Amino acid sequence: MLTLRTLMSLAITAMFIQSAIGAIHKVGGPDGEWDQVTDLPTWAKGQTFKVGDTLDFIYGAQHNVFEVKDKKAYDACDTSDAISSDDSGKTPITLSYVGKRFFICGASDHCAQGMKVTINTVSSTTPSTPALSPPKSTPSADSPPVSQGTTSEPPPAPKPTAPNAGNGGYEVNFATVLGFGFMTLLCL
Repeated sequence: MLTLRTLMSLAITAMFIQSAIGAIHKVGGPDGEWDQVTDLPTWAKGQTFKVGDTLDFIYGAQHNVFEVKDKKAYDACDTSDAISSDDSGKTPITLSYVGKRFFICGASDHCAQGMKVTINTVSSTTPSTPALSPPKSTPSADSPPVSQGTTSEPPPAPKPTAPNAGNGGYEVNFATVLGFGFMTLLCL
């Protein structure tokens, strides 16, 4: 028979597990998508992207997603030395390290028309901010599709970061939470 103490332990463990699982961010938000109409930079400013979260790029056949290596390539809409690319219509990207990442559409002049976004990923222990719906800008005519193959280059190596002073320098992850839950149950 479950005691009140056991039920409370299970509830606390469930809350920790839920907070340890990364969020999924539909790029462009609930009212937009990876396109030339959605104000992607404004959408990104209203989000908190954490290590472990996933970006979900959803787009039509006339688009693609390139991750470029730096702000210079991003500003120039230069895909010549891209880290990765995909044109499958649904591109999930897991944010695995703290820092800025740059994404652009490499089809025709879509990037120059604003189809690009900078994602600033923070530690998984950073508090979240509420998501905002992205504003729409004036639509423009789509250009013919440009097909790009997926590259197999790995993303850049994670940048070293200082320990988080708010939690004594320890990163809380799924394994830690699971271990905490099992230890709590064993101590009952």
